[in-house]
Amino acid sequence: MELMVKLEFKQILKIIEQLPQDDKYELKKKLDQQLEQSPFASEDKDELTDLLLRGPVMTDEEKTRFDKIEKSFDTWTKNLFY
Repeated sequence: MELMVKLEFKQILKIIEQLPQDDKYELKKKLDQQLEQSPFASEDKDELTDLLLRGPVMTDEEKTRFDKIEKSFDTWTKNLFY
């Protein structure tokens, strides 16, 4: 015999909040293990790292120009709102 119960996420959280502290730690361990075993867990991190490392980087000239524009914008907003 099988029983299926539909619970909303908020209901699950309320049930978890009622658990004793030790049971919460055990639940956390099991969830962490499942997340580590997930095929997407490490792939997502690796893909994000690769994306960030391959992304565009400012040259020194672009950084200097950006800093000038940022400083001008800061001055303009301070004068406008103060």
